[in-house]
Amino acid sequence: MFLTPDIFLIFSSLLYLSRVAFFVTGFLKQQARKFNTIPTPFVSVIVPARNEEGSIENCVRALANSDYPADKFEIIVVNDRSTDATLKVLQKLQSVVSQLRIINKESVSSLANLQGKPGAIQEGADVSLGEILLMTDADCVVPEAWIRMHVAAIETDNCGLVAGFTAVAGSKLTDRLQDVEWLFTQAMAAGGVGHNLPLGCFGNNLSVKSSVFKELGGYRSIPFSITEDMALQKAVFERGYSVRHICQPGSTVVTQPCATVAEYINQHHRWARGGMGLGGKAIGFVITSLMLWTSLLYSLLSSQYEWLAVLLAIKMLGDGTLTAMTIVSMKRKGVLLYVLPSLFFLLLTELSLPMLILRRSVTWKNQIFKN
Repeated sequence: MFLTPDIFLIFSSLLYLSRVAFFVTGFLKQQARKFNTIPTPFVSVIVPARNEEGSIENCVRALANSDYPADKFEIIVVNDRSTDATLKVLQKLQSVVSQLRIINKESVSSLANLQGKPGAIQEGADVSLGEILLMTDADCVVPEAWIRMHVAAIETDNCGLVAGFTAVAGSKLTDRLQDVEWLFTQAMAAGGVGHNLPLGCFGNNLSVKSSVFKELGGYRSIPFSITEDMALQKAVFERGYSVRHICQPGSTVVTQPCATVAEYINQHHRWARGGMGLGGKAIGFVITSLMLWTSLLYSLLSSQYEWLAVLLAIKMLGDGTLTAMTIVSMKRKGVLLYVLPSLFFLLLTELSLPMLILRRSVTWKNQIFKN
């Protein structure tokens, strides 16, 4: 029996719907998991900072404003060879933020695994006192409940690592487009975790048990990746620990948007290259996307506009439903208006991914890495 164009289009549609169903059901399973009674172990929050003079104060003050007991956490900021006034800002903050510790990293590590951000995180972990390591970025602001919610999630069952959702700040259209993109990407990540298939996370909203991090050998032993967060998640999971991905208002971090097109491209280049570390786990995602894009192109070239409309509707409504679920869970309903316009914009981003993957050298924070 030959695979006719119509059968191929039907199969492609059903396959993509199956993908949507996989992520939606996984997200719901992950959200249904309950936390235990909240304990209060000592926690170390590690913040790598490289040339962040304009944002580090907001980050540290938000952390200091946590509703977690003030004597139960420390804030370790690793000043990673900054050439601006980041260190001076931090030194002034020490007089008003008692939990703040400053690590001044002055040179690049000779160990390949500790290049860039992994090296800064490792230096913070080396001096940390906490039973749990929380990580965020210097351009992020965390809510008051952030530490408490991570602790509650990671202190359950055999959990070794917890990721949370990150929203993008700003009111411009370009900011909103990035915001929806981040939420969509994280919804798929949470959906994968719900099916016990970790597919990535963002290191600006992450926690790991200190004992687990040490058992792994930290970033000294984890193979280098430009997406060090995903590498850590993968290592924790492969060691036999469960991972979680929480999506609630109190655990949502807010980051800054890319300000320029070049910055946006570099960010996605880093994500694309880092995503190659998923190996076989990414095959299903690639196949479903490729088949849908092939079907869209065939429908357009063969003037089958009814099929074109159906396929676009499946993609937009399927991805939109998944994204909308995260928005509702985070209680950010005002973002719903931007979901469909943003997903149409993301069609262009999807098309550029193959070209981004081809370039091996990644530029990030004025540093060049090979991944």
